[in-house]
Amino acid sequence: MVRHLPTLSIAMSVTSLALLLAQPAAAETVTLGIGTQDTTTNTVTAGVVIRQLHLLEKYLPKDGKYANIKFELEWQNFTSGPPVTNAMMANKLQIGMMGDYPLIVNGFTFDSNPESKSRLIGIAAYSLSGSGNGIVVHKDSPYYDLADLKGKLVSVPFGSAAHGMVLKAMQDRGYASDFFQLVSQSPEVGSTNLQEKKIDAHADFVPFAELLPFRGFARKIFDGVETNLPTFHGIVVRTDFAEKYPEVVVAYFKAVIAANQWLRDDPKLAAEKIQEWTGISKEVVYIFLGPSGNMTTDPSIKPALIDAATADVKVLQNLGRMKEFDPKKWVDDSYIRKAYAEMKLDYHAACEHQELRDLRRRFLLQETDRRSAQGRRGLGRRFRHRALLVSQLHARGLCRLQSQGQEDQRRLRFRYNPRHQAVRRPGFLRGRQWRGCAVPVEKGRRSLCRQDQRQGARLRRRGEGGGRRG
Repeated sequence: MVRHLPTLSIAMSVTSLALLLAQPAAAETVTLGIGTQDTTTNTVTAGVVIRQLHLLEKYLPKDGKYANIKFELEWQNFTSGPPVTNAMMANKLQIGMMGDYPLIVNGFTFDSNPESKSRLIGIAAYSLSGSGNGIVVHKDSPYYDLADLKGKLVSVPFGSAAHGMVLKAMQDRGYASDFFQLVSQSPEVGSTNLQEKKIDAHADFVPFAELLPFRGFARKIFDGVETNLPTFHGIVVRTDFAEKYPEVVVAYFKAVIAANQWLRDDPKLAAEKIQEWTGISKEVVYIFLGPSGNMTTDPSIKPALIDAATADVKVLQNLGRMKEFDPKKWVDDSYIRKAYAEMKLDYHAACEHQELRDLRRRFLLQETDRRSAQGRRGLGRRFRHRALLVSQLHARGLCRLQSQGQEDQRRLRFRYNPRHQAVRRPGFLRGRQWRGCAVPVEKGRRSLCRQDQRQGARLRRRGEGGGRRG
């Protein structure tokens, strides 16, 4: 009996080892921090839409080396870009999104970080005409131009895309650095102070330059199109995370592509949902993200946007806020390309198609946007911003849906004569009350000439019925 004890012990040890190896390995938990700006409409398809629709969970890898990895998503919301960079530097965030100037500062800041760099890996939304940022004043203020704000108190979120717009506008006009009394205020604080007339003007990024006039207490006096430089919001990632988990970054871009498609499939429903999730009025969301909106949601990185980033670097360098930085070396679009390939989409065809649409839109709208911005001194006294009003009518279902070309032509026509769309309802003419009332195109009259003809015919019929002829 004693002779068999060692053999039995060895057999039991081998059996225990086999059972131990047969047990599944403990799951590893990987935390993925994503910094969003929920109230910035340019970033919604890269942030809040993905979060609310759980799109990232759908595309996260679950096999191979990720079979025993559990991902814990931490979504953190910010009001501007600089805090996102701070959290990424502290490795609390691995992916972040922000406007063009904060993006450049993000890349420049990470250049001196020995642990990790950052890379621009995709675009959330952009405008080749530079629309989005703007400067607003109180609706009752006597200011109608930047020159009127000399020595006045102007607030802007420091380090934001709007701050960069203000700095470039000052450089373009040759204004000294103390031309305005610039103070740093978040969009929420600046909006409240402007409404209470504690400041003279407020500069901000999307959507606040349109949202505040829409709410009825502000008036835009400067639009980003006057800088004649494209503007965009992009997505950056820490290189240490991207190199270790490249499939996760690709999965994130699949979610971005799906979010953009969700937006295009039903823009009216999307605007309503985004209003529910962010508190931004659906009409204003539609202005930027609806069909023929001010912004284009396309994750591919366009050469024109990199050229714009290079120009932004020069603006910061002229102010002594940045040394050498090359945006071209900072860009890495390999993840978005792989996402397109795995989803059986043609990346080059999609880019070329979008570039043609962008060129056509820029040709049609850039000049009129500039004229509208330059002529806003007079427009501010009588009418709202034309782009705001036409998109508002469209969002409320008062205009019929039109193709891209028809929509662009309608916007061009509407900017210079709003009465083409805000026609007068015939019923009001009986009481001789000239009230402007927007009605569906099918029931309205576009031509003022036809309007006068119908009015005359109606008065003649009244005369034939016993009334006095005019």
